[in-house]
Amino acid sequence: MPRTLTAVRTNLGEGLRYVWNTPVVLLAIAVIGFVSTFGMNFNVVLPVMAASVLNVGPNGFGVLYVSMGAGALVAAVSVAMLQRPRLRVLIGGGVVLGVAEFVLAATNSYPIALVAVFFAGVGAIATSVSANSLIQITVPGPLRGRVMSVYTTVFSGSTPIGNGLTGGVGGLWGTPAALVMNGAITLGAEAVAAAAVLRSHVRIGGGPARGAEEPVPAGMGANASLPSID
Repeated sequence: MPRTLTAVRTNLGEGLRYVWNTPVVLLAIAVIGFVSTFGMNFNVVLPVMAASVLNVGPNGFGVLYVSMGAGALVAAVSVAMLQRPRLRVLIGGGVVLGVAEFVLAATNSYPIALVAVFFAGVGAIATSVSANSLIQITVPGPLRGRVMSVYTTVFSGSTPIGNGLTGGVGGLWGTPAALVMNGAITLGAEAVAAAAVLRSHVRIGGGPARGAEEPVPAGMGANASLPSID
């Protein structure tokens, strides 16, 4: 455990350098940063949409959240059943979330909204769980805590920013505009991530995940052998 401010800075710097020099980890953290800032904040405008667009009242709003929770549960169980996290799930989950937000923005039908929030729950959890698992199995044991602190900071720290942006746009131009903004940015981030994978900027190699008991090899970074996840 670091016991001085210098040691804390050194440990944090090591974690950030590893993230920057390991494309697959950088990709996962960048994707979850955009998705958690924008895509996952559709629930900020959902109460207003339930009251003023769908006109369903408190009970209908509660059912919307039940539908979203059901989608999240389905995604969590499905991802847990995979042998290893997959990049296609990380990227595909964000695509599902973005499309669901576009559908939600375009409808005033309550049944369609229920289906849209179900898939929004699927996409949000598929992306976040895949990113978390991908980082856990890729990062060597001695650096795992430091890198996970970067992930947690990005994932949790972006929520207040996204809440403010989504609520501000919704207040100025209405809930559909906020949902379209969130969906478009989410889809854009996933498109960039998919392009990086297809162009081999993110290299997926073979080999087992490194355990906590193993030392960190010198120069581990972008050229390190990574678990097979595609």
